[in-house]
Amino acid sequence: NLIKSVILLIIPIYAKVSNIKKITNKKAYGLDGGSGCSNLGAMYRKGEGVRQNKIQALKYFGKGCDLRSAHTCKKYSLLNQEVNK
Repeated sequence: NLIKSVILLIIPIYAKVSNIKKITNKKAYGLDGGSGCSNLGAMYRKGEGVRQNKIQALKYFGKGCDLRSAHTCKKYSLLNQEVNK
C-alpha cells in the first residue's frame, strides 16, 4: 500500500513537469528557436510528455534544420531514414 501511495503521488508531479517542458518547448518553437524545435522533436520521437509521433517529430526537426541548427539537421536525417525504411 505504501508503494501504491508513493506512485499515486509521483504520477501527478511527473505529469506537471512534462507539461511544463512541453509548453516551454512549444514556446521556443513558436519563437523560431532551433534548439526548441530540436527538443520538441525529440519529445515527439520518444513520446515524452506527448503521444509518440515520428511524423510530428520530423516536422519539428525539419523546422530546426531550416533555422540552421546543425544537430537538428542530423536528427532529421536519421529519423527520416528510420521512418522511410
